[in-house]
Amino acid sequence: MRILLSGVATIALSGCSWLGYTTDGYSKSSKVSPVSGSHSYHGYTQNTEAHTENRWTVSGALGSEIPTAGTAFHGAKSSGTGFINADMTDAYNSGVRAELGVTRSLAKNRMITGHVTYGKAEGRQFTFRNFENNNLGIATMSDHEELSLELGMRQYMNQDMNRMKPYVEGRVGATKINDISLNDVRLVSAEAGTGDDYNFFKGGWVGSVAALVGIEKPISNKVMVGVEAGVRYNTSLDGADPTPTTLIGTDNYEERWTVPVSLRGRYRF
Repeated sequence: MRILLSGVATIALSGCSWLGYTTDGYSKSSKVSPVSGSHSYHGYTQNTEAHTENRWTVSGALGSEIPTAGTAFHGAKSSGTGFINADMTDAYNSGVRAELGVTRSLAKNRMITGHVTYGKAEGRQFTFRNFENNNLGIATMSDHEELSLELGMRQYMNQDMNRMKPYVEGRVGATKINDISLNDVRLVSAEAGTGDDYNFFKGGWVGSVAALVGIEKPISNKVMVGVEAGVRYNTSLDGADPTPTTLIGTDNYEERWTVPVSLRGRYRF
């Protein structure tokens, strides 16, 4: 997945100057009239002499974020017996993401982007210990709640596809993750809510990168809508050193990989 992320992000950040779309999503292609020799433009009417490449747009997105990799509970590092690992996919449901952003054109088909994103994934019950006779230890992670600040570079591709505007984008930034606790730690045979709660991960700022692909369609002279998906990665959180000796070392949040999928809208001034 790191190879995929690096490759897509490199494409997004490098770009190709020969691609044929403007950053505001409108084709600059033209053809010469055989009668007058003048240029006739397709798509939305636009005066190219008045057009400025330094155009600001605002955007919003709403979607889901699917956990795909990363360790939530590192049972293999426990000094106790019967402990097992639990991945992010075991400990968390798919989350929601809401995003606000601004963009500014840099070249004919390239723009720099800035985004503020809020994400929240609900924790779910998972198995972290397996005693004899299949007597299981279970627990529930608290919500994975975060706020991200990211800068990116977007490159539009040279394909018309009925006025669809495909693009790739790479982002880098920082993400503030809230404290995470391990809740209702108990045997599966015990009644729900009777278990203990422990501080598990210390919240804080971590690095984040993302590689995205999307497609936009203009629905008016100023408004575009689209869909977007990709791969997102954030770095490690510190463990909170839970009190029970057998839990020491299991609070090992090394990384988190997710797949964000969003519906987007963009308005150009």
